[in-house]
Amino acid sequence: MNTPHDTLAWFVGTPDETDWELVRGATEQEAIDNYLADRGIDPVCEAVADGAASPPDECECEACFSRRSLDAIRAPELDDVPSPTKAQLFDYCMMPCSRCGELASILDGGRVVDTQIVCGDCLTIEERDEDFPR
Repeated sequence: MNTPHDTLAWFVGTPDETDWELVRGATEQEAIDNYLADRGIDPVCEAVADGAASPPDECECEACFSRRSLDAIRAPELDDVPSPTKAQLFDYCMMPCSRCGELASILDGGRVVDTQIVCGDCLTIEERDEDFPR
């Protein structure tokens, strides 16, 4: 259900988890709605769908429960990029290391080496000492 690439780019996912994904939406709320819809979850609160003016506090329907665990981060440099590269996505989320398969993150020393995602543990001494452009 992602909208065309002329809308804003967001990374949506669960903090401290690996489910982050690039999603398009005009607002943070729309990006989260699109993320839920992409996973087959109706983003509309069941109480609202049944006629309530707003979701009740601590609603436990699937949409509200899922929404509470999600966060969205703007990625303005990807707004006009229809198909971001792995390197561009790696700036925002963990990805499998191309050498060992473990999850790699920039925060854990991971880098992009010749278009491949490499975790900090797999970087060679030479790769650690060089500055690789993305």
